[in-house]
Amino acid sequence: MTTDGHTPDDVRPSGPGPDEPSPRRVGRPAARPAESRLQADGNSSEDENLKEPAPEPPPTQLPADGTYARIDLGALGRNLAALRRHAGERLVLLPVKANAYGHGLIPIAKAAAEHGWADWLGVATVAEGAALREAGVKLPILKLSAAGAQTDAAIACGLTLTVSDQAETQAAESAAARQGRIA
Repeated sequence: MTTDGHTPDDVRPSGPGPDEPSPRRVGRPAARPAESRLQADGNSSEDENLKEPAPEPPPTQLPADGTYARIDLGALGRNLAALRRHAGERLVLLPVKANAYGHGLIPIAKAAAEHGWADWLGVATVAEGAALREAGVKLPILKLSAAGAQTDAAIACGLTLTVSDQAETQAAESAAARQGRIA
């Protein structure tokens, strides 16, 4: 706010004012043009993997405040297909740490693996990586930080480790050797 009580134009909030109704999106969005439905290889497709699933009803057990998240795997798939187009020949790592940012670790990772949305998954904890392996996820999984005291467990469930110094490298190599694996 300026000294005369006005807000300069460059910092004035955009959109409706406090007494104006907020615009709402009504109905389904218009169909996307064919060129936006390109697969990672550049071919146009009505890929079954990217179609929107039918809306699910709210869960029967809601938290006390009544909030929940409905995850649109179709939208996630379209976003990751767009990312693949931009990445070209590069590999794509999908971070699924923190319960896939609240979207569901196992369902997101399984969908990514099943539909080819990612080449790698990234986790913050060894427990997340172990849960993915127990759920049958076969994609390579990168532990995004040092495993520390859980290096043996990380090697046991086939995680690729992040190491930042010689001591971590030696710990990973020792753990792998004890298990007859390569770190």
